[in-house]
Amino acid sequence: MPKAYKQVWKSITGVPAGDLSTKRYHFVKYDANGKIVAAAAGEAAIGVLEEPNKADQPAQVVAQGFMFVVLGGTVAAGAPVMSDAAGKAVAATGATAPAINHVLGVMHVGGVAGDIGTILLK
Repeated sequence: MPKAYKQVWKSITGVPAGDLSTKRYHFVKYDANGKIVAAAAGEAAIGVLEEPNKADQPAQVVAQGFMFVVLGGTVAAGAPVMSDAAGKAVAATGATAPAINHVLGVMHVGGVAGDIGTILLK
């Protein structure tokens, strides 16, 4: 199996609403106050947390490019992915409105639950 890697990417700095120190390589989103939190199942995300931090401490979020991501299930290379309830990458499913599952990228190096894969963020 190929090994996961990351390449040049574009990032933003966000401020966590709570302790995200254990959420490195998880999908994150903005909350209603403009702070970052872990994305839930099927939600739109701003990117993958690269530099985790505690509440109100700056944290780096990768928004574009090839990036590591923690897998929440088996995901094959080439599969579109979405967030699970914990902000991990899982194979996208085709839910319809009002519960639309947002495709956050395409898996480049897949694996099984708990692995770190490589995603091309959309």
